[in-house]
Amino acid sequence: NIILIADGPWSNWTERAIRQSDHLLLVADFDSDFKQSEQEKRVNALWDFSSHLKQSLILVHPSGTTEITNTKRWLDERSILRFYHVRIGQTEDYARLARILSGHANSLVLGGGGARGYAHIGVLRALEVNGVAIDAVGGTSIGAVIGAAVALQYNSDKIFNLCAQYFRNFFDFTLPVISLIKGRKIEKNLEMALGNKQIEDLWIPFFCVSTNLTRAEQVIHYRGSLAEALRSSMSLPAMMPPVIKSGDLLVDGGVLNNLPIDVMNDLYSGGKIIAVDISPKIDLASNESHFMSGSGLKLLLAHLNPFRRTAYIPSIFDIISRSITLAAVNKSMRTDEQNLASLYLLLSVESVGTLEYDRLKQIAELGYTSSINQVTQWCRGSEDS
Repeated sequence: NIILIADGPWSNWTERAIRQSDHLLLVADFDSDFKQSEQEKRVNALWDFSSHLKQSLILVHPSGTTEITNTKRWLDERSILRFYHVRIGQTEDYARLARILSGHANSLVLGGGGARGYAHIGVLRALEVNGVAIDAVGGTSIGAVIGAAVALQYNSDKIFNLCAQYFRNFFDFTLPVISLIKGRKIEKNLEMALGNKQIEDLWIPFFCVSTNLTRAEQVIHYRGSLAEALRSSMSLPAMMPPVIKSGDLLVDGGVLNNLPIDVMNDLYSGGKIIAVDISPKIDLASNESHFMSGSGLKLLLAHLNPFRRTAYIPSIFDIISRSITLAAVNKSMRTDEQNLASLYLLLSVESVGTLEYDRLKQIAELGYTSSINQVTQWCRGSEDS
């Protein structure tokens, strides 16, 4: 890669450098004036935004900065998709930016799947053990929630503790007119666990995916309220009420894209994508046909009977979740989709029900044991290459 550094004041060299570039980097002190300067306006007049040319905004923060607030004011002034935060003297920030800009980013994509998403925590531990730094993260549903914590630079232990405190019991059941639960408790827990933050104020680039039920299309959230985006991404139809945004109904991203590898590839092509799939192709298998055709009361009594033989009977929530996300699961199973990832992990979580949030420790450990060998082998292969 050739880097052309423009002059401070406008010059012939500045104009020539801009015309010769295919990726324009705007670097600014975060605490400085966020309005477009006259020089930036001249740059934009030369820049062809309709082509494949890219423009990125790099915002520099003082050393020791822990919280970012109001990146929005910078973005509202510009038509820009890619923006990055770095702190003066913070080596890991510089390294992350260098990997992203040079096309060597380590990007993490986490799939949806209810309580099975706790397995993502085990994968994070496997990545930490192998010293893999995550430069960008995206996800769907529970994968979006875990991914947001990664973007906040929380390690696997802290994420485990947050899940134990806030995401093990968040069901506030209601009269099922729109949905089975109100969703207010999960909204409150999301804000308590992750803070009242904006996506653009996260240190690590993050996106999540929801489904616009009104317009039958995918929505990619990379700006705006983090809690609202996560709530949209995990609003499984019939389970939770949709999020209303500008008159449209937003529901679980798993309806259209349960493992958004393609979205990450579009944003950070050329890097290494680590994709974690928790939706197996074969799922909800049961040989209890006499129970499945029985009454709800019969099923309940059978479940409460301590002397009956152990058997798997999928719950109504398991069946709803599987049915709604089936097309997206089928999409993630396609070879061309998986080939976009440098490391594709299909975790063995068939034994976990989508609502078994009380099994946090076991599921997280299952994620670790299911992934550690593959992650270690992949890391060794990356070093050799």
